[in-house]
Amino acid sequence: MDSLTSYVTLMSVASTLKQYLPNNYSELTRKLNILFLIFNGESYDYIGSQRFVYDLENLDFPLPSTLTAPISFENIELMIDIGVLDEVSAINVHTLNTSEKAASFAAALNAQSQNFDIKFELKVGTNIPPTSAQSFLRKNQTFPALILNSRPQNRYYHSIYDNAANLNFTYGNHTEQYYTKLMSTEEALQYFSADSVQIKIRNVSTSVALALTQLLLSKGPLEKGYASPVLVDELLHCFLQSADCRLFKDASPVNSLPGLPFPPSRYVRVQTYSKLQQLNIKYL
Repeated sequence: MDSLTSYVTLMSVASTLKQYLPNNYSELTRKLNILFLIFNGESYDYIGSQRFVYDLENLDFPLPSTLTAPISFENIELMIDIGVLDEVSAINVHTLNTSEKAASFAAALNAQSQNFDIKFELKVGTNIPPTSAQSFLRKNQTFPALILNSRPQNRYYHSIYDNAANLNFTYGNHTEQYYTKLMSTEEALQYFSADSVQIKIRNVSTSVALALTQLLLSKGPLEKGYASPVLVDELLHCFLQSADCRLFKDASPVNSLPGLPFPPSRYVRVQTYSKLQQLNIKYL
C-alpha cells in the first residue's frame, strides 16, 4: 500500500546481487547473510517492523518450526533501509550516529554510482525520515541503520496514490527481453529514455548492489552489466496497471488462474473513493 519506488528498488537489488555474487558461499570474502525484508502495516505506526523487533528481542525469528537458529540484534551488522526515492540524482544516506561502517558504505555507494550521475550524501543526526529503521532505533539508538531517502516530490507521500501518473510511468512492454538479464547502459537506453523511472530505479539499485558486492566479495562483480530496467518496467506494470501481467504469470504455478485485469488492492481503494465522490458521499 506504500510507494512502489523503494519496493521495486529492493527487488531489483536482490535480482542483480544474485548475479553479481558466486553461488558457492565459501568464495565470499566475508561470510555474511543478506536478509531482504518487506514490512507490512508501516503506515499504521510501524506495525510490521515493531513486530519484527519484538520477535528479535524474544529470539522468536525465524520461528522455531523452521529449525533455524534465531536472529538477535547482535547478529545484525548493518541495516539498509530503502525509503522514498522520488529523486534519484541526490540521495541522502541518513544515520543516527557517526560510525566507520556508515561512512565506508556511503563512500562505497558514491564510488559505484559515478557512472549513473547519482550523489549519495551521508547525513548524521536526528533528522531521520519516517522509515522502518525508526522501530529499531527506538529500541537501540546505537543500532547500525542506514536510510536511503531522497527529497519527496510526490505530494502523495507514501500512499496508494503513488500511481502511474504520479510516477510518470509508461509501460515499455518489451516482451522479447528476459527480466533479469544484466544490461550495459548503452543497451538499457535502447529500451528506455535516460529520464524514465525505469532507468532511474535501475541506476540506484545497481549502485546498492555493487556496494554490497564490494562488501561481501572485496572485489568487483562476477558478471558484467547493470540491473535490468525491463524487470523494473514489469514490476511497476504489474503493481500499477494490471495483475494479469507477464511477470506474475511466469512466477505462478503452471495452469494457475489468470490475474485480474487491474492492479493489486492498492487501486481498489482509489476506485472506491472515486465512485463515492461521484455520488457526493462525504465520509471520514
